[in-house]
Formats: sequence, structure tokens, C-alpha cells
Amino acid sequence: MSVQGRQNPVRLVILLVLGGFCMLAFCLILAAILFPVFSQAREKARLDRCMSNLKALASAQLMYANDYRDQLPIASQWGDLIRPYVKTFDQYRCPSIPQGRGFGYAMNVRLSRQKVSRLTMPSQIPLLYDSSNLAWNGHDPVTSLPNPPRHIRLNNIAFADGQVKAVR
Repeated sequence: MSVQGRQNPVRLVILLVLGGFCMLAFCLILAAILFPVFSQAREKARLDRCMSNLKALASAQLMYANDYRDQLPIASQWGDLIRPYVKTFDQYRCPSIPQGRGFGYAMNVRLSRQKVSRLTMPSQIPLLYDSSNLAWNGHDPVTSLPNPPRHIRLNNIAFADGQVKAVR
């Protein structure tokens, strides 16, 4: 066998090894590019689900008020009191909060037992919101908004008129 015949398998092995390294580098670069994109898309889906949850909870509070002389529930028991108006228990938990770690929503304590019809500018008064207070029946005077915000630099707030907005 000639010297040239022996070099061909060696060259082939070298080319295969170099090709493997290039393929590995390409995969790592592609993963580095795509991972943040997929992560942001997942958090956008969580933001939307959270908004849906807050919309359902705010609607439940307004239905409660409709049944109880126009009064919103007492803040320290809001989750318990609106339970008959909420479809699933999962709606009480922000999807960005890991299961078993808490709930992530709080009620504006200033609206405790307030009459809905007496609220001036309800479209500007926070009723429920993303909260760093993870307790069941969380409540405070809107002081527990997560900082940094929970969803792609945004927090969700449900206002006393039932609308929900993502705010900076």
C-alpha cells in the first residue's frame, strides 16, 4: 500500500472530527440565539394567562358586589368570599409563580367593603394586581407590586371597572 493510500483515512478522520466540532459550534450558537426568543415567548404567554386570571377575579369581585348591596368583599377575605364566582382554583395563581410557592395576586385594601357605585373614576383605581405578597387573600394599599416587574418588565393590574392592563 502506498503512502498516499494511508493518508486518505487519516484525512477523512480529521475532516470528520473538524466537521463534528463545526456542527457542535453551530448548534450551540443556534441555541444561544433561540433560547431567549423561546423564553420571551413563554413569558408573554404567562402575561396573557395572568391577565385572563385577573379579569376573571375582578369580574368575580364585581359579581360579588352585585349580590351584596353593591359592596366589594372585605380585603382580608376576598379570595374566600368570591370563590363561588370563580370557575377554577388555578385562576387565583399567577402562572409565573411556581406551583406550591403562593398565589401572586393582592387586593387593594382601600377598596375593602367599598360600594362600587360610589367609586369615582373606577377605570383608574387598582382593584387586584400582581403582587410580591404570595399569601392567600393577599391585600395592601397597592404597595406590593413586584419590582422588578414579573412579566417581561410589566405588571398586570385589574381596575375597579373590570378592565385589566399590563403596566410598566
